[in-house]
Amino acid sequence: MDELEKHTALVLAAWLRSVHTQGAIFSGLLLVVATVAMALGATTLLHGGALNPLVTPSALPWSMALFVGQLVVLMPAERVLCLRLQLDAQLFNALGQGRYGLGDVDQSLLRIGLRPAQAATRSLGSRIAGTQRLVRLYAGVLAGQLVLALGTCALAAYSVFCFLRAMP
Repeated sequence: MDELEKHTALVLAAWLRSVHTQGAIFSGLLLVVATVAMALGATTLLHGGALNPLVTPSALPWSMALFVGQLVVLMPAERVLCLRLQLDAQLFNALGQGRYGLGDVDQSLLRIGLRPAQAATRSLGSRIAGTQRLVRLYAGVLAGQLVLALGTCALAAYSVFCFLRAMP
């Protein structure tokens, strides 16, 4: 690798560290917000139902379904992609510092089972393109988590609205 490629790898490593750190924080915050919203909505519906049996909107099952979708489907995907981006950041950092060559990385990944056997060593450009694809996929998973968390919050707000409207 020439000096320009090493600098490119170091910049990419720094960017990936930032992406995976900020993404993990954002994902955790969304999970907390959705948890609080669902708890608030459930509490409101339970107390509203005790006060007035007519206040039983169907928001709680939908809210729970959105929350479970975020927790069961998207959270593991977010964690796996976050870990993968962290690994890529470490590999690009090592490449940028000149500790390893592209062939060394390919052989190591092949030995530990993270790369299928291929005859040719991948270029830095193809590695960057693959990492960009992972970042776009990660952004899509975070966007999905955001939509589900906002849906959970909207349904919780609807439950609170119904509760307040039904109060004497």
